[in-house]
Amino acid sequence: MKVAILPTGRTEWHGLAPALQRLFPSVEFYAVPTREEVTSYGLDYPYNGFTSSQLTENALTKPPESAMALVARAAQTALGDKHSTAADLVVIVDDVELPNMHQIPRVAGVMRKAVETHLDAIPNAGVRSRTAAALREKVSFHLAAPMVEAWFFADPNALTLAGVPVGANPVFSASTDPEDFDTSDASYAAATESACPVWCTKRGKKDRPKWLGSQDRRKHPKGYLQWLCIAPAQKSCTSYSESTGGATALGNLDWNAVATRPAAHFSLLKALIEDLADGLSCPPCVSIAAQALPAPTSRHGVPMNPVLRNL
Repeated sequence: MKVAILPTGRTEWHGLAPALQRLFPSVEFYAVPTREEVTSYGLDYPYNGFTSSQLTENALTKPPESAMALVARAAQTALGDKHSTAADLVVIVDDVELPNMHQIPRVAGVMRKAVETHLDAIPNAGVRSRTAAALREKVSFHLAAPMVEAWFFADPNALTLAGVPVGANPVFSASTDPEDFDTSDASYAAATESACPVWCTKRGKKDRPKWLGSQDRRKHPKGYLQWLCIAPAQKSCTSYSESTGGATALGNLDWNAVATRPAAHFSLLKALIEDLADGLSCPPCVSIAAQALPAPTSRHGVPMNPVLRNL
């Protein structure tokens, strides 16, 4: 079995396939676009997400172009073409992001509408029918809440691999669901931009630390991880890198640490794992506690007329 992972973050593009490979050792996981595509064609990667700003009601009528692009690539990967063999399963993975944490069902609804819009635009009835079947039978949409860095806070070794220096003491309670991230670290809450003199001089927008943005920094796992890896002499004010430290931490995530969290934790991540176990007809190598309540992306809540495996 071959499973394509279609993520919207560099950490996930580099690290999620290896992480899932360790959970399902007999299965081949790979990222889309593939490394060969990126090497040969210089493609921008990964695909853009559609949750960085708050999704409005209008997005349920006219989905963002980034959501449409994800559906198109998922369909291509599920069907295969003259350049590549069809995947057995395709999993789209996007972050929820803080602006949409209060409306996860809407995020799922936007993806569902993107699938419907994609199919409506296919003029040939036969092609449309084959595409609809491939999407419905092979493709799933899952979410990391609020973003994939939250997972690391269930696994102290992941934080070390991500680059958190020895001696740092992350303030994160074992009773807090990482998918509802919240840190009470007083030093982090009080930090100001004066801690980042090089960034203050350069003021590069793309280099601005996440914890200096307008969003609630206590709820921002990537921001807190950046701050734990603070490097005032760097223009980005952090030594944390999504493509290196983040990817290594994700690829080596301790699934036992995830599994031993309270049963109510990680409902969205568990939905992903349960979906894979169902689609692959094999259990993960670590026993994951069942979801306390089905997540909006769970296979348990599939509507009567699904457009994807879980939507």
